Amino acid sequence: MQRHDLAPFDLIVGADICFWDELVNPLFDIVRHAIHAGIKEILLADPNRPPVDDLCARCQQVCDTEVLDWEMSKPVATSGVILRIVGNL
Repeated sequence: MQRHDLAPFDLIVGADICFWDELVNPLFDIVRHAIHAGIKEILLADPNRPPVDDLCARCQQVCDTEVLDWEMSKPVATSGVILRIVGNL
């Protein structure tokens, strides 16, 4: 994926995409490319598995990043995090 591929977009939304350790590096690369392409906001939701913790930590080191807790009770009780990245490095 090239930066120019992402340039037409203002927002990237993803959910349940960081479930293996091997996904942290490619997802972090996409975040960096997206920010350099001018994406204004990235929202990634996950049920808070260890790989997403690693992704959050990496993003917090270089990006304007916020990690928000979420939970729901219906249709099933579950919880997790939303990684919110505002476009700047």
